Amino acid sequence: MTQQVIASFSKEFATPQKTVEEMIEFIGENVKPKDKVLIALSGGVDSSTVTSLASRAIPNAIYPIFIDTGYMRIMNGRKEADVIAEVFKDVPNLIVLDESETFYNKTFGIKDGNEKRKAFRSTYDSVLNREAKRLGCNIHMDGTIRPDIVETKKGLKEQSNVGNVLLFEKKIEPLAPLYKHQVRKCAEAVGLPEEIAYRQPFPGPGLSLRTVEEIGREKLEVERKANDIVERGVERFFKETYGKPFLYDELTGERIPFQYFAVTLDNSLQSKNKDEREIERYVKSLTKKDTMAVTLENKSTGVAYKGEEMERIYTPVLALHIDGEVSSLILTHLGKVIPQKFGYSRVIHEIQNGNGKFFVSIQNIKSLNAVTSESIVNLPAYRNIAGEIREKCSGVGAVFQDISSKPPATIEYE
Repeated sequence: MTQQVIASFSKEFATPQKTVEEMIEFIGENVKPKDKVLIALSGGVDSSTVTSLASRAIPNAIYPIFIDTGYMRIMNGRKEADVIAEVFKDVPNLIVLDESETFYNKTFGIKDGNEKRKAFRSTYDSVLNREAKRLGCNIHMDGTIRPDIVETKKGLKEQSNVGNVLLFEKKIEPLAPLYKHQVRKCAEAVGLPEEIAYRQPFPGPGLSLRTVEEIGREKLEVERKANDIVERGVERFFKETYGKPFLYDELTGERIPFQYFAVTLDNSLQSKNKDEREIERYVKSLTKKDTMAVTLENKSTGVAYKGEEMERIYTPVLALHIDGEVSSLILTHLGKVIPQKFGYSRVIHEIQNGNGKFFVSIQNIKSLNAVTSESIVNLPAYRNIAGEIREKCSGVGAVFQDISSKPPATIEYE
């Protein structure tokens, strides 16, 4: 059985520099001279911070490995694997693997979101175990943070980096006591550049969580292109408006936007029901505009409370078409009230209409620690982004903006 070793600090995040010093000491204390350490490097802030810490603490013992699962992003026109290889080219023993077909064979065709997470995780574990055996690594180190552990223990989702079945003597988690904004401050303290320290979060299973329900090559390619368009469009808007592709609070480390991406859904609707008619009347009473509410066949992950405990639920996505402009205040209100009154956890609002086999939803949120979040609605760039998605992504019909909050929605759709 793998020994799990989780960092603890003398104080609850006293200062970033002090925390970095303690983490370096923690890593050094838990790695012996003959140990070999496999680091799961995704290129996100968490795993990048761990890699930087380990390269200081145990530079001769690390083997960082980046696995291209086939669910990675395009980043400003470049494959993510190429970006990572360039950024970390000076890191000792860096390994970049293309395992796309391995993951496609295990995850294509699965409809249930949680089952996809499980299939992804077991495949990821298998690849890591194979590489660990090949390299002779006996320790695994990754970027697990506090929300990963909390949400998995509460049963809200199957995290790809929590509860792994890995054949190591020991698993070391230096960041496990920290939230995302605290990790960002540590990334700065350890010397990572701003574009890495404040990079938006990207889940381990990647675009598989955003290609909702059953995945095929065509649908995944739509998602990959649409996601790139959303990322570049949001960053372009912030750069033109504020001079930077994102903003952040220097005191708390909060990134604004916290996260933004595209989600690809199937254009498949359920039969009209009485809740939809009541929602239409409710929205019209607020907006004085004609409204159409439809329920998609696709389901999304949500959060429900049983007393003080949370549990994971799956509810169909509700899509709204409202004639004319609607204020951000009203849309935010609808995103909160409709789930309370009608039981949907995910509500999306149409930006641009059209015919096609797929829908795309733009998710753009503000959050401090990913435990709760609120959607950013009516960003002026959305219409241009929607037009570009429909122009460049074959098969896309309508484009929506997500107006949901967490809870009851989750940030990722699956």
